Amino acid sequence: LLAAGISADATFPDLLNKRVLQQICNNLNYRHRMAQYAARASVDLHTQLFFKNMNTNQDGHVFAVRKNALQILLPRYGLETTLFLRDKDGKSMGDYNEEEATQTINNLTIHMFDPVTVQISVDSNNVQRQRIQIHLVKPFIDGFSVSPIVKNKTGLEEVDNTMTTSVKRLKVKSSK
Repeated sequence: LLAAGISADATFPDLLNKRVLQQICNNLNYRHRMAQYAARASVDLHTQLFFKNMNTNQDGHVFAVRKNALQILLPRYGLETTLFLRDKDGKSMGDYNEEEATQTINNLTIHMFDPVTVQISVDSNNVQRQRIQIHLVKPFIDGFSVSPIVKNKTGLEEVDNTMTTSVKRLKVKSSK
């Protein structure tokens, strides 16, 4: 059609028939939509395979604050994920301020672009519907956050149970 429009190729009578042209466009749109679904499913599958036997802490940034969730960007993996702010009963935990786009939970206010640390794993409870699971590590919210995973000297991962309800600032000593 484009070649016929710029006189680079001959026109065919079917190209001038509105009904035939509409069918061709519908078919192209359908194939494009199915290709997009396949690409998204492929990314989902390969992300789950990558994190399958991995349980790791990762630094990220809040790029959007929603009424019941935080949208988090994990730049190391190029992963955008949603952390829902619900307690064990499924109730929303925070107070959402729409004007400032903040969530306040237990006197801790989370803003857009705040740094966070999350724990990434794969939830394999339902074999047919495995999914990436995200838990908040830092900032620590009592009753919601999980303890960070640290690697011991042998390289095995352990849960660090030293996390308390108070937020501590870590000081890094330089080795000179």
